[in-house]
Amino acid sequence: MKTKIVNLMNSEFYTMAKNPNQLDENEDRFINLPGTYAVIDGVSDKSGLRYDGQTKGQIAGQVIEDVICHLHESNNGNLIEAETLLQNINAAFKLAPQGFDADEAGGAQLVVVQECLSDFRFIIIGDAGLRINGSETYMSKFLIDDICSCLRTAVWNFLNIKDVHIQIRNEISRAYTINGLGVALSIGEPWINENDLEDLRQNTTETLKTILPNMSLTLIEIILRGGLRSQPQYVNRIHKLGYPCVNGSPIPSEFIVQFDRKRSEIVTIELFSDGYFGCPQGQTVSDWEKHFQYVETVDPNKVGDFRSTKGSSHNLFTDDRTILILSKPTDSS
Repeated sequence: MKTKIVNLMNSEFYTMAKNPNQLDENEDRFINLPGTYAVIDGVSDKSGLRYDGQTKGQIAGQVIEDVICHLHESNNGNLIEAETLLQNINAAFKLAPQGFDADEAGGAQLVVVQECLSDFRFIIIGDAGLRINGSETYMSKFLIDDICSCLRTAVWNFLNIKDVHIQIRNEISRAYTINGLGVALSIGEPWINENDLEDLRQNTTETLKTILPNMSLTLIEIILRGGLRSQPQYVNRIHKLGYPCVNGSPIPSEFIVQFDRKRSEIVTIELFSDGYFGCPQGQTVSDWEKHFQYVETVDPNKVGDFRSTKGSSHNLFTDDRTILILSKPTDSS
């Protein structure tokens, strides 16, 4: 039996670009329609190329948003299956602006919520986050990011010991995170030479053997040498390093999360992008922003408790961030 979508939830939301002075650079976006909600985290490739002024992450996010909004309007108020959603998205990607290549790493991560009179439907693809009732949390992590985060931390700490200026340190460590430790980069001169790279690879491998004891040393070596530029070969591929990305190519069912919950079980729902680095205890936008400020205070460079493939610097945050909070009205049953 088909179930009509309704809107019985209150909402609160916030989104911010990693550069607060360039809000149009935000690759996050959200949808807050009656009965249909989503957070979309655009992911660009590492080329930095733009198409009519937009990054690949922004293009992908717009394609996905348009599809969800169209389905919301045309699907006669019925809940959407993840398979149907992706079929429509993949068809739309074929018409995306010239230059968008699904074989590259550009695309988006996605979390969608639909509501009807009796149930909620949840769809998650990638590392966009979901929390239900402040306790049931869904946050995926990708092994390739874990490896590259360790790589970046190793380079950052190496340069820190040499007392390299923080701005230069961040730029060099990010460059090696993207390109890997296979070849010395000119940006790292005169602090990092080929011998240093060998030491960095060995030391980082030892760290990763502890963090990822079941990971193949061969795979670790491949990523350490190739950095984030190694990512595209693992997109939407069943592999130890495989991960999902909504980019117009087929996504294995193992990477797609879909489930329903009875309305009676739901009090709050939080949809968020990974720019918050975890969740707060509270469930308001203010709570999320306080958590964000805590993270920025204790680990702005993202080489400690919140280790990442990039950090904050020069009034630029590590990533775009978006939070959309749904709450059941107090007089609802």
